[in-house]
Amino acid sequence: MALLDESLQTHFGMNLTEYGSMAQRNFVYYDDLLATGGTISRITGNWLASNHATGVPNFTLVNNGTIRFIVCVFGCHTWGLDTCKWLWKYKLNNDEIMKRVKVFYHYLIENQVGIPRAIVTGK
Repeated sequence: MALLDESLQTHFGMNLTEYGSMAQRNFVYYDDLLATGGTISRITGNWLASNHATGVPNFTLVNNGTIRFIVCVFGCHTWGLDTCKWLWKYKLNNDEIMKRVKVFYHYLIENQVGIPRAIVTGK
């Protein structure tokens, strides 16, 4: 818990003591590697599609800013991240979710070496 508290303090300017007793607003998924995007998109996609305690789907609350959903990984393949976002969009039939889920990583692994990212993603 100390490591989680330190990470929250460093990256988000919050700590468990401050926010631990309040209503849940931040939901964080931790993993070691986002490779193909299949596992993370399946696990997080199921959570996003499920209903919050309020009876509203989690992805609706993420989209309207009521809650924040953050994915934290140590390593992230660019192709896998693009796939993951597309799978969320497809599963939830919702374009907005691709922009609303925050993804943080320590190491970015470029899968399309030599091809400008704008050609691959359109960005």
